[in-house]
Amino acid sequence: MGTAVNDPNMFVTEQVPYQSSHRPFMAPTLTTHDRYVGQKAEEISMSESVDLTSDIHGGWTMENCISALNEFMQKNRQPVANFVINSTGEEHARTFVAACSIFVPQLKKTISARNPGVTKKSAKALCALSLVRQLFHMGIMHASGQKVKKPTASTLPEIKVKVEDSLAIRLEGYLTGCGVLPVKEVKSAQPENPVSLVINQQLEKFPLAESYQAGSISWSPSQQNWNPWYGNNIDEKPLAFMSLEEISKDLLMREKAKEITPEMTATRKGLPVFQHAAEILAAVKNNPVVLIKGATVTYSKVVEPFSIASSLNLGGSAQFRWLKGLPLREQNSLATVLDLAFALKVCLLVHTVLLCL
Repeated sequence: MGTAVNDPNMFVTEQVPYQSSHRPFMAPTLTTHDRYVGQKAEEISMSESVDLTSDIHGGWTMENCISALNEFMQKNRQPVANFVINSTGEEHARTFVAACSIFVPQLKKTISARNPGVTKKSAKALCALSLVRQLFHMGIMHASGQKVKKPTASTLPEIKVKVEDSLAIRLEGYLTGCGVLPVKEVKSAQPENPVSLVINQQLEKFPLAESYQAGSISWSPSQQNWNPWYGNNIDEKPLAFMSLEEISKDLLMREKAKEITPEMTATRKGLPVFQHAAEILAAVKNNPVVLIKGATVTYSKVVEPFSIASSLNLGGSAQFRWLKGLPLREQNSLATVLDLAFALKVCLLVHTVLLCL
């Protein structure tokens, strides 16, 4: 703005402060869609395809970290890592956060990780990736793709054991009393001249087991002086000269001489299958082959009591045979059981067979 003066040839301007018509800059407010786009971009930037930092972290990425973590937990005999996943945000822009903690026995401490993700799968993978990379930088886990050599006797780490003097004296006295002389030249052992800790003294000799050649069992009707399991004659006395009737009487006398406590009787009566005892004994008496199939192991527990009772009821213990049958994983079909029953009835030609399945 100008101001007039008396001199017509002069014109003076008045200085007026400058006032800007522009407002100060303000950052735009992010909408829900903008936040979703930003989270998606961050998720993509952290994916394996553009993970430029995987080399400095041992090559571990989102695609191989979960399997590596499961392998680490299995080697250390620990349960599978438990990921706790929570969700935050609105329904149309939900974010998942995965958290997990594992115990590292080599360091005797627990490490944790907590990572967000757009989906549950990505949040879990990012959390597992954080744990695996922590293990890698701690020196517990090797780099991805690196072949680990199995430890040998020369590469095993040294294990320090501290034993109290009183306990060492007691052990030495016990070994001396048993006549065992421990190896005392351990300190002079060198890699070039090793010392064995195995003693040559044999404390007790076990009886030699009689070896038999593998083969099939050729069953036959019950007969005197014949062992069907080994397919040869019975040489042990008095069984070698006893008839089937004499064997049955001997078994009956042995069973009567046994003392059955009230606790044993109560236990047998408490079994669920005990209520079918009369039916089973009647079936064993009137049929050459009896099949008993149970859904639990309880049925197999009653095979021996029922076999004894049925053999006494039949009056011919020497001609009674019972078979403790097939596990559940081998019972493929009912046809297998029927074929087995037919083979027992036609081929074995025994008096009574009790098959418990």
